[in-house]
Amino acid sequence: MSPFSGEFVLNPLFAKNTTYYTAHTLANVQIYFGAGIAYAVLPLYTKRKWYTSRAIVVGWLFTLAFVMLAFFHHMYQDFVQPLAFQFIGNIASYSSPVPAVVVTVFGALLF
Repeated sequence: MSPFSGEFVLNPLFAKNTTYYTAHTLANVQIYFGAGIAYAVLPLYTKRKWYTSRAIVVGWLFTLAFVMLAFFHHMYQDFVQPLAFQFIGNIASYSSPVPAVVVTVFGALLF
């Protein structure tokens, strides 16, 4: 393929991976938007002030990182993917809810 020929060939595997990455991110945005609503309603329901700490911010940053890596679990269906992607996706998929749950329980019980 010449850069001057005007033809563009899209790699189907790359197209599938970027589609899954985008859809995975959009689906998780909805889930964590619901968690944000719970964070907004919880102080009203308990009539207590909600405090934000560095631990909460760091926990949600780890959650964001895990969610971005967890999309690799959608690559199980393609055997041409590198084996490392399978391990990354598996570990990140099972690890992604841990920081969010810890931060939520910690914040709900201690503040």
